[in-house]
Amino acid sequence: QHKGNKLYKGDLMIDGRHEPTDMQQMLFCPEKYRLGTRLGLIPSYVSPALVEGRIGHDVMHMGYSRLDEIFDATISWYTSKDFNEAKNPLVIDEKDLAAMRSNLHEACGTASRLMQVRGIESVESELKMEFEVPPLNRRGKTHQFVGTVDKLVTLPDTPEGFVEIVDWKFGRLQAPEQRSRNIQHGLYYFAARQLGYRVYRNWWVHMKDFIKMKRD
Repeated sequence: QHKGNKLYKGDLMIDGRHEPTDMQQMLFCPEKYRLGTRLGLIPSYVSPALVEGRIGHDVMHMGYSRLDEIFDATISWYTSKDFNEAKNPLVIDEKDLAAMRSNLHEACGTASRLMQVRGIESVESELKMEFEVPPLNRRGKTHQFVGTVDKLVTLPDTPEGFVEIVDWKFGRLQAPEQRSRNIQHGLYYFAARQLGYRVYRNWWVHMKDFIKMKRD
């Protein structure tokens, strides 16, 4: 919840294009969607969870062996004078920073090893998408979507000629009823089809599950 505009500052406008996460945010937190997406206001600080997610996605794209390199470079940028003068600061202490690194090692390391052990082959990583969804009725508007599909893979049981969509999640665990209302996979499926892929299944892979798996 937001009290007034305390979490936001500035008056930047957006160009009318949407990412799938924007539509998801509109469903779960309309006020945050209104302030951030519709009005284009900038958060007054950078969330550690956002940075952790950025690092995690980069690691799963570029390889687990580069985690520490990616982590150090990303944190260095978000805490640099150049970034903080242009945008808003990342506020995090050394203890939480160490915990973030440890969690990423557990999650990304376990996920990477499971992909190898279970014979999961990467087809495409960080697939860029840009497509339009036509209006639902005569008075509706055409919506343009841009974004990135985390990964296209094949599993041992994937039918020949098909791919499967993997969406890495690094944030908080969502309740089952929230997962059932997730519309991102439908948009990713639509984008992959437009790019010529035949999609067999969608996977929503929550990285915190891998942290628990390793500890168990």
